[in-house]
Amino acid sequence: MLWQQVDEDGFDIARKVLGRDWIDAVARAEHEVFDALKKALLEPEQIRQIHAADRQEALRNSMRRRIEAIRSAAPASELDAVSLAWSEAARAAMRFVRQEAML
Repeated sequence: MLWQQVDEDGFDIARKVLGRDWIDAVARAEHEVFDALKKALLEPEQIRQIHAADRQEALRNSMRRRIEAIRSAAPASELDAVSLAWSEAARAAMRFVRQEAML
């Protein structure tokens, strides 16, 4: 998995290898990646777009699909822990999108 930042014209700013898959990415996550993602999410135009009611269903469905893909890739011994962790993160994201909480 690769995280790629681009400018407003779509040109690369930075790239960072996150891991082989979602599980590896979580295991290898660094604070700088989380901080950069949080900053990217908190940019004003993106905030207005993400808080729009019509975008919430699309975001929720996208997160559900991703969590299901993560669950499918998780070893049986880690399935519950992985599922619960990602579901909690998705719940936090939806609370933020609905402006019920800050990240």
